Amino acid sequence: MEAPEVKLTDSILVNILTDSYILNSAFNQTYGVVKDSIGKVYSQQILDKYQVSEEILEANIQWMYQEPGRMDTIFQAMLDRLDYLEEKLSGEENDP
Repeated sequence: MEAPEVKLTDSILVNILTDSYILNSAFNQTYGVVKDSIGKVYSQQILDKYQVSEEILEANIQWMYQEPGRMDTIFQAMLDRLDYLEEKLSGEENDP
């Protein structure tokens, strides 16, 4: 598979995936039309925030699966970011 025309940096991918995970978690207990319509609006806001189209994001994710270990690295960075955000929200953040 060829590299996407627009390649996103790992940090952008981590941020988009983290925000998407948080969005999905927020609507986990919501069902039906409400979840679908609100989810689409918020998903588009995430893409707009990072100035990325859905097509570019999809192409980058598909391409990322072609590189051994890269997806694991991206997901680990996403988990690390989620942990950081959780610590920051709970006030447990330790400043050096």
